[in-house]
Amino acid sequence: EGGLDPEGLAACAALAEGLDAISRERIRAELKKLLAARDPAPSVAAMAQAGILARLLPGADPRALAPLVHLDADHPPRWLRRLAVLGGDTSDLRLSKAETRDLSALRTALGSMETPAALGWHLGRALAADALLARAAVLETPLPPGWQAEVERGAAARFPVTAADLMPHYTGEALGARMKQLQARWLASDLTASREALLKGRDKLPRLR
Repeated sequence: EGGLDPEGLAACAALAEGLDAISRERIRAELKKLLAARDPAPSVAAMAQAGILARLLPGADPRALAPLVHLDADHPPRWLRRLAVLGGDTSDLRLSKAETRDLSALRTALGSMETPAALGWHLGRALAADALLARAAVLETPLPPGWQAEVERGAAARFPVTAADLMPHYTGEALGARMKQLQARWLASDLTASREALLKGRDKLPRLR
């Protein structure tokens, strides 16, 4: 139910060999259209069964797509969110630089334990929401309570320490490294540590040479 009948699958499998004659740009356009549909899971499952998905996205796994479609039912369909949970090799899809960047960020977020607020700060509202929905689908876990408000909080947050706060105590590479350490502390606090709290521990950190 929801997929192709046996004859349809056999026809698709036979057509799979002809995919090499279709341009990568056309394949990307059609895949984008499919994944942006309200529920592409049955079609993608049928493509996997017929061997088409493996030709388009070597190594892809469609199992997380249906859970994602359920989770994102109240959100606009975004094809990169769906592509992220499929996995596989996308090098032949002719993605734009922006699409490649966003897909890489989503796949990194799938394996991270960053909080919704931290993701909101790193990725912005839309991409952070994509990451959380995709991660919940892949891991088969519920979305965190209040996740949307937390994404908003993170997206609106500003790291409270500036380079000027550390100068002239630190300069050059040491300044950049110290900023990264303080930023890591701020993220570990779920974006709650104040400027004063972060700077208070500044001198306890080992000086970089």
